[in-house]
Amino acid sequence: MKKILIGFILAILVLPVHSHPDYQSHLLQFYDPAELTETLETTHFTIRYREDYALIAQKVADLAEDVYDDVTSFMEYTPQEKIEIHLEPVRYNFAFGITTNDNVLSLQWGCPFSTESFGTGPLTRKWIMAYGLSGLFLLRMTGTDNTVFLENQLWLGLGISAYCASKGEDPIVPIAIYVLQKTGNVPTSLDDILYENYALLAQPLSFTAVEYMFDEYGEEDFSTFLHALEEWNQGKTSRQNIDTAMQKAFGVTIEEFEQGWLLYLEEFPPLQEECNAVAITDSWGFKVVSGWYNSKILYTGGFRASMVNKNNDIFIMNADGSNVKKLTDSLVSDFDPKFSPDGETIAFTSVRDGYLNIYCMDKDGSGIKQLTFDKSMDYMGSWSPDGDKIAFTSGRSGNWDIYIMDKDGSGIQQVTKHPGADGWPVFSLNGQNILFVSDRSGAYDLYTMNFDGSNITQLTDTLEYENFPQYSPDGEMIAFSSRGETKMEICVMNADGTRRDVIMSQPVTVIDEKTLPSLVGYPVWSPDGEEIAFIVGTQIFTVPVNQQYFDFWWIIIPVLVVGIAIVLLKVKKERT
Repeated sequence: MKKILIGFILAILVLPVHSHPDYQSHLLQFYDPAELTETLETTHFTIRYREDYALIAQKVADLAEDVYDDVTSFMEYTPQEKIEIHLEPVRYNFAFGITTNDNVLSLQWGCPFSTESFGTGPLTRKWIMAYGLSGLFLLRMTGTDNTVFLENQLWLGLGISAYCASKGEDPIVPIAIYVLQKTGNVPTSLDDILYENYALLAQPLSFTAVEYMFDEYGEEDFSTFLHALEEWNQGKTSRQNIDTAMQKAFGVTIEEFEQGWLLYLEEFPPLQEECNAVAITDSWGFKVVSGWYNSKILYTGGFRASMVNKNNDIFIMNADGSNVKKLTDSLVSDFDPKFSPDGETIAFTSVRDGYLNIYCMDKDGSGIKQLTFDKSMDYMGSWSPDGDKIAFTSGRSGNWDIYIMDKDGSGIQQVTKHPGADGWPVFSLNGQNILFVSDRSGAYDLYTMNFDGSNITQLTDTLEYENFPQYSPDGEMIAFSSRGETKMEICVMNADGTRRDVIMSQPVTVIDEKTLPSLVGYPVWSPDGEEIAFIVGTQIFTVPVNQQYFDFWWIIIPVLVVGIAIVLLKVKKERT
């Protein structure tokens, strides 16, 4: 049994970082800028996108402007011209990259109500945008391209971008250092920080170098360091240029800086607290659990080459993680797979025709059929209990709304029409109600409504980003993901929104560099309702849903009341 530690963690999934070379070659296979025929101009940005991505383009533009001042202030750099952002069509999963040839920010974002986006909700997307812009500014300040930092001083680009995006606070850092200390893999030099050496640990490790700059030398000297980087000499190596900047700003050589930084790493305390979640996967590549029928678990997985996740495919395995079988093998991504109620059919989202549409296939991966054909964005939601209907999220109205169709793709009807974003629809056990997520109140909360969209009831009302709800097999409980500024939790509550409990809070694996998490969530109930499968980082875990989470006080309180009543009656009897 593999254990996991409890710690504070910021749920972030960002790959590749500053565009890994493997990503560049893969990008050329699928991404043609000529596809981006539409343009959206803002004060500081030019957004290029494909016509069917107008909905996301506006959100990207708003977000870019929202973080612009923070990033220019931190980097102390103001571009002289607008920044170009390429919003790429979704074909495989990654969050962003900075292209080498023309220094544009390249993004690929999907619907917030889809496993395809791997948790990139509002908080994460803001982080990603700040991360990408700060990295882009660094390239422009130094007059270099990203290969300079990828191949030489990777830590500088990763560290500055991560520190800027996290505003100096990254709760995952102590966990990363603990892993390195436990495995005896602490670097001896900044030069050691390479993807091939540290994989997912490279980013938090790089963060510590910049964190050390602030802690040891202060904000003013860091500012001097940044401006010294603008004097980058193309005739010198990256290490020589950074050494010059450090001597000017901190009065130390890069070797002296490294010595102080390594001592700084030694000061991180060990972590000890454990819990009983069990990892049922342990292999490279991101995985998102999506369904559980009888003894089989359905998930989306991406093959990992170096630091790059290529296309997603759909897999099935036994509940203990054994007997993994690949059901789809497409050049583009398949995701959001959901079992039909009888387990014989799987409906899923794919971009096989160049657009996001919904497909279905037999449980063995054969007989693939396309169900929707709209040139917008359709994302699989859930099956009705009788298997005759499918609820899904779509951007076809110019807004994220919920739709229902017959199982063969006919009879499509729009259910929600609110200006807010609605998605991730889940049929109730009786098929008369739909559980869904909406930001109509200003934050992402859980709601229910009748099958026809009437009688909308809000179940949660928090500042957290709550998403990916699932009914328990008996329909009495709801499991869902909840994320705040500094934590992510898996919660359960009654189907009416009462008695909310946290069953998993910020778990962090310490298995190896494959599993250090940047994401926690996507709960899926076991058929008997006794366990929940979920993801931590890149792996799938299960945890028992002990009834003590729900019933403890409902048992104790009546017992106490009865006990007190008995005592009072006894006292009264003795007095009389």
